[in-house]
Amino acid sequence: MFQSSDHPFIQVADLIAGVLKNQMKIIYLSLLKRNVFLQEFFPIKTMVE
Repeated sequence: MFQSSDHPFIQVADLIAGVLKNQMKIIYLSLLKRNVFLQEFFPIKTMVE
């Protein structure tokens, strides 16, 4: 098994994966909050779409 301490490219890949994971979490949470807001205040419109 590769160790990230032995291979600098694995360290870079770990950093990139962490950044992407955090960005996707932020995007997903904002979409989730938007959908919850729309469902709460405009339930008929969101059910038709």
